[in-house]
Order: sequence, then C-alpha cells, then structure tokens
Amino acid sequence: MTQNQDNTTEKKPTKWLVRLPLIIAIVIFLTLLAINIPPLLRSHRRVTPLYMICYSNLKTIALGVLMYRCDDEKNPPSLQILLEEEILRESSYLVCPAVRSNRPEECSYVYRGSDLPEDCCLDSLPSSNDIILAYCKYYHEEGRRTLAFADGRVEIVSEEEFQKTIDQDNQLRRKMGLREKPAKLHSSNK
Repeated sequence: MTQNQDNTTEKKPTKWLVRLPLIIAIVIFLTLLAINIPPLLRSHRRVTPLYMICYSNLKTIALGVLMYRCDDEKNPPSLQILLEEEILRESSYLVCPAVRSNRPEECSYVYRGSDLPEDCCLDSLPSSNDIILAYCKYYHEEGRRTLAFADGRVEIVSEEEFQKTIDQDNQLRRKMGLREKPAKLHSSNK
C-alpha cells in the first residue's frame, strides 16, 4: 500500500493479478497446441501406395495357398476356401485396395490354381515357379499389374510383361495337359 498526498491509501495491484492474463493466454495456447499436434503428426506420415498393399495381399494369398497345399496335399478349389479354413483371417485380403470402396464384396484377384490336379505337386515340376497362382484384375499406377507365382513369389509387372507371363503360363499348362486360361482383363478400376 502507498499513501497519496491527501493521506489516503491506494492499493497496489498484486503481482499475480497482473500476470493473470498472461497465464490465461499461455494455457489457451498450450490447449490449442495439444489439440492440433496429433493431426499434424499424422499428416506427415508416409502414405503407402495402393499397389504395395495389393502386393502384400497377393503375397498373403500365395502363402495361404502354400499352407493349404501343405495341410490338405492339394490345391484349394477357390480363394474363398482360404477364408473358410481360416488360413486368411480377413476378407479384405481378397479385395484390391484400389477398388475396395467401389466393390467391397467382389474378389479382386483371379485364382488360376483351381484346375491343377489334386495329385499335382508343383514342387516336382521343372518350371513350376513360373506357374501363376493369382493376379490382380485391375491396373495400378502406370498400367502395372500384380502377380503371385506358385513358389510364393510376387511381382509387379507392366501390361506387356503381364501378357508375356500369361502366355508362358499357358504354355506350361499345355505341357501339363491342362486347359489354357486367358487373362481376365479389367482396364478400369471403376
């Protein structure tokens, strides 16, 4: 307290009262910062390209077919059986992420191993690694397709390479006494 010239006492504002607006401003700033930090961090994460998710799906499918073959000593008749046997845990593995929003119920992958004979052991064939088990029906960036082979290998190839690989696969099928399977072409993801 201080005294004026007319002997009246004047109260001086206390220090915490002067700093109160500053404290409130800091609290508001920190609250807004805490609210906005998580979205900012998420926006800087790297986005996985859709063709890589498709690659991963086909790798999982190829491994599922190999597991089914080891357990049942025959090739699965369809990809759906991998879900029924709980080899694949989620149906999302059967849908290419590029078309997931458009047709979530449709299988995006063409399975070519269903017509292989039950007693056919792919491992004993000289060129079994070149037999296509499955491929994505749809093109990805720059007209590329994803293929899964009998040995579990997965490749992303151009449309020209895809057609050559299908032709090679059909030649192997003829040598094995199986019917040829033309490629199912889907030029659009819509």
